[in-house]
Amino acid sequence: MAIAAVQRDNGLWEAPVEPIDDDPVRAPGPALMQTVSALAEAIEKLQSQNKSPFVPPYRLDDAGWVANRWCELLPVSLAAKQKLMELDDPVIRLSLVDGFLRDKKVIVS
Repeated sequence: MAIAAVQRDNGLWEAPVEPIDDDPVRAPGPALMQTVSALAEAIEKLQSQNKSPFVPPYRLDDAGWVANRWCELLPVSLAAKQKLMELDDPVIRLSLVDGFLRDKKVIVS
């Protein structure tokens, strides 16, 4: 019998989880370097405002890490973030984030 999610008296939700493997480490590639640079700039700007949304080390050479950090920052629905995070290929995930950033003119070619 499956155990369902349950909310404790203190408001904390608990549920069984199934661990998944970490993303394979893959380089972003030249076509995605503007997206990587834009994240580095965002991190620097947030740090200058005494905000540190991510814990070092910053793995800007890892497509999955960069894509996942953008997913945390982007103003998109939780459902969209979930779909992105479910993608097995970190380079494809980063490519989709890159497309979103270009559509919103965060990155201009």
